[in-house]
Amino acid sequence: MLTDEQGIDVQQADRLRNFEACLGGLTRCNEAMLSEAQLAAVRDAYAQRNFSGCMNTVGTLVGCNPDDLSAEQRELVRRRNLAMNLFLCVTAILGCDESLLTPEQRARIAAIPPR
Repeated sequence: MLTDEQGIDVQQADRLRNFEACLGGLTRCNEAMLSEAQLAAVRDAYAQRNFSGCMNTVGTLVGCNPDDLSAEQRELVRRRNLAMNLFLCVTAILGCDESLLTPEQRARIAAIPPR
């Protein structure tokens, strides 16, 4: 049996654990327990995590939902993907999509002597 004060402490600790779970994107998050300020912080954390996942799609466990990106973030991800594709093509690594290359990039790659 807990005292009223102990019960309040347990509830506060539970709310804090829930908030931290929500910030981390964990499935045990219960958004109904969050204040408006906490919910805003959780949504901001998700947006940052999603953008990071979209920018680092290779070798990461962070997911990417392109539909949740802002227009500016989508453009940055597009540029990053084009740069990564160019790197793959220049180094002849599997995954190169030549259809994404500009004519100038194709010419530059064609001029590279075989190894």
